[in-house]
Amino acid sequence: MLQRFWKISNLTFAELEENEAELTKLRSWLPKIRDRDLFDTPKYSQATEALKACELDFQLFSQQIYQTQGIDSEPV
Repeated sequence: MLQRFWKISNLTFAELEENEAELTKLRSWLPKIRDRDLFDTPKYSQATEALKACELDFQLFSQQIYQTQGIDSEPV
């Protein structure tokens, strides 16, 4: 899962791809869970905010990897 702090040894493109795959899963699961929520729980907004936090963490992680690898910015 995405973490807020990373060790230098984890700053690789392989780790980036793995985290991106996990984030993609989270993005796809959240609407499916909402569709199956028969009780219209208020926790959905918390889950949405948590997903946004994961996305921001992923962006930071991605930037750190590119910097560690000596690449100034991500490809477009």
